[in-house]
Amino acid sequence: MKTKTSQDIVQFLDTDFFLKWYRRYRDIRAEQEAVLQRREGLFSQLSMLRFQSESIRQKAETLLMRAGQWEEKSALALSKLADLENDSFQAVSDFEKQRSKASGAWADRDCVDQDVESLRQKIFLVQSRMKAAEKYHSDDVDRMRDELNAARAHLEARLQQLQVADRRMKNEENKRTAIWSRVETRWSDSLRASLARSEYLYLAKRDRALAETLLYSADQEQKRDQTLREQLKKISIQEHGLEDALQTHLFEAEKDFDCILLSEFLYWPSSDDVGSAYAVPLRRDQQLHNVDLEPLRVYRVARTRGVEFLEPILLDGAEIGPDPRLTAFFGRSA
Repeated sequence: MKTKTSQDIVQFLDTDFFLKWYRRYRDIRAEQEAVLQRREGLFSQLSMLRFQSESIRQKAETLLMRAGQWEEKSALALSKLADLENDSFQAVSDFEKQRSKASGAWADRDCVDQDVESLRQKIFLVQSRMKAAEKYHSDDVDRMRDELNAARAHLEARLQQLQVADRRMKNEENKRTAIWSRVETRWSDSLRASLARSEYLYLAKRDRALAETLLYSADQEQKRDQTLREQLKKISIQEHGLEDALQTHLFEAEKDFDCILLSEFLYWPSSDDVGSAYAVPLRRDQQLHNVDLEPLRVYRVARTRGVEFLEPILLDGAEIGPDPRLTAFFGRSA
């Protein structure tokens, strides 16, 4: 590799031969940046898609679990409904029996009550006849008095029987009312169980339908995921192709330009100082070096430090004077 002066390098950088190569270099780099941005965009889409797909599947699983719970409740309601239906039939049968007993008790009580009224009328008539007989000093007064006493005794007995019949009737009616209340409760519970069975089954079907919709959506997301993966594979192939093209381009430049070219700097040994070399950056960088790098500008670098420290050279090949930053970096005048 031949040594170069800064003026030789400045002149070479202005040749069509070099500028054609450099335009191709920038095109490859621009394509790499564009492909990188597309890859990062696809990665972002893929990550978001996976998150959405996982979220959708979790929601679908929750809905399916809840649908199973609704179905269990519906089955329990159906079982309870069958028990209530049987209990309702028994309660209605018990009510009919008790209604018959209550009607019998009422009829018995009514019969005794009629006897009581008949005896009261009889007593009233006997008392009236006995008063008339006493008025006319009839011989039937004693007989009538015996008849009146017998009627009164009979009335007293029937009144006691009426109280017993009345208590029995009320007791039977209370039993009938209690049984009817049980019948109504069973009917109400049966209606609730029937409606619960139907509504729980509806809720289960609805949740399953929603879950199926979500799972279908997740499947579509899975297809999109596969599409994105295929695009990423294509981009990866494109990246490898561009990297190969760049390395070939760099290799040809190193050979054709008689320089050292690793990645982003062209190096030529200095003809003025065996301990230094000239470096030409191919890309701009205003952050990581001791000076702001501009592409295709010439800089002097020490062999031992390389691009860790750069000394700018004027475009006409003349060197720039001491820079305070250089002095601060090396602790001596640059």
